[in-house]
Amino acid sequence: METSGPVVYIVDDDEAVSRSIAMLCGSVGIGARTYATAQEFLADLDNLRGGAIVLDMRLPGINGLDLQQRLRDRGVHTPVIIVTGYGEVPDAVR
Repeated sequence: METSGPVVYIVDDDEAVSRSIAMLCGSVGIGARTYATAQEFLADLDNLRGGAIVLDMRLPGINGLDLQQRLRDRGVHTPVIIVTGYGEVPDAVR
């Protein structure tokens, strides 16, 4: 769902998870865009307009933490929420 307001960008290779988060956003009137890979999201980065980014920690290619660092290096200050089905203390600390 797209709106003229902020958008939640969902980067997750699990289509069911992406779809669920997008539906949740839509249910409260927030737009959502989904991406299956970090590379796909980076290719669309110029279209980023406010909102927030939801990143899966374990993505094929570039993982969520590395993507967050790349965004930071590019000066992107959009809030990031990292989600994962795997709870590992070293990753949480990082």
